[in-house]
Amino acid sequence: MKTERTKYVMKVYRYLAVIIFSIPYFASAQYTGNFWYFNDSLGLKFNRDSFDIITDGVTSTREGTSVICKNDTLLLYSDGITVWDSRHEVLNNGIGLLGNPSSIQSCLLLRQPESKSVFIFTTDASSTEKRADNNGICYSIANFDATTRQWQLSTKNISLISGSNEAITAKRASSFNGYWVIFPEYSTRNIVIYKLDKFGLSFFSKQPVLPSSNIGKSQIKISSAGSYIALLTQGTGVDYKITLLDFNNNSGTILNTRTINDFVAEGLEFSPNEKYLYVQGYSTRFLTDKVKAGIYQIVLDNVSLDTKLTPRNSTLLHEASNSSSMSITPNHKIFLTHTTSAGKKFSAILEPDSFGDSCNFTP
Repeated sequence: MKTERTKYVMKVYRYLAVIIFSIPYFASAQYTGNFWYFNDSLGLKFNRDSFDIITDGVTSTREGTSVICKNDTLLLYSDGITVWDSRHEVLNNGIGLLGNPSSIQSCLLLRQPESKSVFIFTTDASSTEKRADNNGICYSIANFDATTRQWQLSTKNISLISGSNEAITAKRASSFNGYWVIFPEYSTRNIVIYKLDKFGLSFFSKQPVLPSSNIGKSQIKISSAGSYIALLTQGTGVDYKITLLDFNNNSGTILNTRTINDFVAEGLEFSPNEKYLYVQGYSTRFLTDKVKAGIYQIVLDNVSLDTKLTPRNSTLLHEASNSSSMSITPNHKIFLTHTTSAGKKFSAILEPDSFGDSCNFTP
């Protein structure tokens, strides 16, 4: 009998050539169902213990996408600029959103509780990359018309904040029926939090918890139970960090800022059990610190106030150069892409809750 690991390895290898040669690099799909759509019309449909390649999508983007489902039925998906329905048709008024094909987390789709409305959050390319006419972070609202049986955008491109770090995430709250919507504020030390509940979207707080006001192009992830937030930066200047924060999913409070310094990362993901953070990148002091460029597993409990990547707090899983995206799958694996001297690679971490090499990184 084939083990789960063997089945996944065979499945990954089966589609490896298709994915590598069809996609410039894996778009960062934010999971809200069993469907992922990324660029060149490709996607993945996840089953109970496997996945299938799908080619019915119509996305064509370099980076972030988002999908929303209901009971594993596709509802809507977007690249931050256009929104499509389950028939892969553009929604009425569903073009011209203010995301960007060069934004890591170009969009995020969330179903409003006790409503049929879907909020579509978009982020422009980073303000360091696109200085003029930056659209920052905006939201639009899609509603389902019961008479025509079609989705349409009723509200479009409402600004939340000017400037963009390309980073946005959300987590279902434990204290109310709804979501915390979380993103860094450009050119400040603030993390901004909004509440999305049955009453709509409302501002909650700005918390000055970031180690620097110049985090540059970024990406933000929150762990499965909402206990941790991780923020990576591509920096402005030479102050490159991975920032780890504690998050209280009940009160919406952020505490205990600590950093891994002198490390440039692009792509990160938490393990489902919230014990590990997976990152890919390289040290800015590799000659003196002897830190190789690659994919690392970081033990969260061993990250202190102001630290560096060391054998004590991390395990090098695979040597790889820059350009990586990571996403956790519905069946608790982590899929990622990265670049090596041999070219672009599609890999999987098959047991991300396990320590060190036991996590079964499969290149």
